[in-house]
Amino acid sequence: MKRFVQDIFFGVVAFVCLLMAAECFVLPKVNKEYNRKHDYLEAHKNDISILLMGNSYFENSLNPHLLGDSVYDFALSSRPIYYDCELLKKYIPQMPNLSVVLFPMGYKMPFWESPHYPENPNINVHLVHEKYFGVWYDRTPEKYLYWFLTYHGGIHRDMYYEQQDSLGYTKLQGQLPDWSLMHNVEQSEIDHPDAKEQVAEYTNYMATIAELCSQYGVRFIVVTPPCSNPYLANVGPYGVSVLHKIISDASKNYPIEYHDYLRDKDFRADSLYYNASHLNYIGADKFAKRLKKDFEL
Repeated sequence: MKRFVQDIFFGVVAFVCLLMAAECFVLPKVNKEYNRKHDYLEAHKNDISILLMGNSYFENSLNPHLLGDSVYDFALSSRPIYYDCELLKKYIPQMPNLSVVLFPMGYKMPFWESPHYPENPNINVHLVHEKYFGVWYDRTPEKYLYWFLTYHGGIHRDMYYEQQDSLGYTKLQGQLPDWSLMHNVEQSEIDHPDAKEQVAEYTNYMATIAELCSQYGVRFIVVTPPCSNPYLANVGPYGVSVLHKIISDASKNYPIEYHDYLRDKDFRADSLYYNASHLNYIGADKFAKRLKKDFEL
């Protein structure tokens, strides 16, 4: 029995050692989405003028190539605003030529995306930002659990990466089957018990980013992206009023340039959408041209 326990113990130790070796020496060489975004930003901190932040609304549904020179798409799918705020605290002071931070505020994002509430248990978001961007989750004891998972169990996560291009953009081709149901919104996501607390938290992060941008002479532009007609059928006036109040409250001391494109008449065609709330590459081109014109980028 003693020999059996020893064999198990040494087997576990050997496995952990192999896993850690893979994490340190093998996986960093894999050409992953997160590595590419981190490495590009580190290498071009002095060159970037327009920085796209946020989530899949900008990673997938806005073409940075059409916005002008010196643009980079640093958005990542499913990223909560907490990590945008922390990343900008880290990088804006290091980017002397940065003139614009462009950020998407989706219709339901402020109500449910906070990483601090059980409605958003996307642990992979925390692991990715700790491992590849050096930004830690800010609550204990979870941050220590995420550290352990990040550096001692991340092989399966690292094998996935998007087909992003040289500016960090991953275009969405065509339209999904049952597209009008995919990434739609339900009223329960707007009305759930933690919604008010999450909106307040979102507003504070937005205000912090506005202050940071103002401090370094950077324009902070926020847009609510357009959504399809099937999505808009589930959008209520209360939710829209909350979005506008977030901007009003967050910009009391520092400026935020904002435009709401949610129901914009130029984005009503179904052919522009990959799913209910994300533009495909045709819509992404159209949206980029529109933002460039509206904000004189």
